Amino acid sequence: MFYVGFIVRLVNPYMRWLDNWLCGTATENAQADNVRNYPLVITVSRQYGSGGHELGERLAKALHIPFYDKSILYEAARELGSTPKRVMRKEQSLSNADLLKMIFEKGGGVSPEMSLSEDDAIFVTESRIIRTLAERKSCVIAGRCADFILKDHPRCFRIFVQSGLEFARERVAVYTGLPLPETDREILRVNRERANHYRQYTGRKWDDAGNYDLGVNTSRIPLEQAVKAILAALEEQR
Repeated sequence: MFYVGFIVRLVNPYMRWLDNWLCGTATENAQADNVRNYPLVITVSRQYGSGGHELGERLAKALHIPFYDKSILYEAARELGSTPKRVMRKEQSLSNADLLKMIFEKGGGVSPEMSLSEDDAIFVTESRIIRTLAERKSCVIAGRCADFILKDHPRCFRIFVQSGLEFARERVAVYTGLPLPETDREILRVNRERANHYRQYTGRKWDDAGNYDLGVNTSRIPLEQAVKAILAALEEQR
């Protein structure tokens, strides 16, 4: 019995270490399984004319998941009793944005007693719609500060798409019909509005690489290759 007790005392510290290691591994595996139960959500923030919208569509098609952009705007307009055209014009306006607590509260939305400005009401409504979409199923969401709104989502992959001015100029000229010399001012205007809107509602710099998991420059990497690179990066996350 003496020898048995001696052996137990000798081995016991190592057994405790083994128990801790096994329990720790089990806990980590359980946490990983829990994360995998969440839908995969990809947010695409993009400079005007960079092809970010098309990249988002291609990603959604490759992954067989929905792509949301203007549909968020249409739903917000419906809920607010407004028109998509008016919401589109107002959604990137600046306003007094002491709204984050309200936005992230469970079930947060817009009610008549809140007395919000129209701009803030749009932002709160779109934020709630984005969170609801991200909870339901995997999807790709373009713009609308979705990377920040979903900052606590455990399976959100955030992408920022940029390009050189010459690349953007040609794309903007095609889908706006503006002469090439006039596109520069439009590109700078839209990017400035997006950056100001993002800073106003998030307190962050829109094009700060630290806000995103991956940055893509479409004037250097063709869209097709960029999609493949993103899919490869997503595979590593699984």
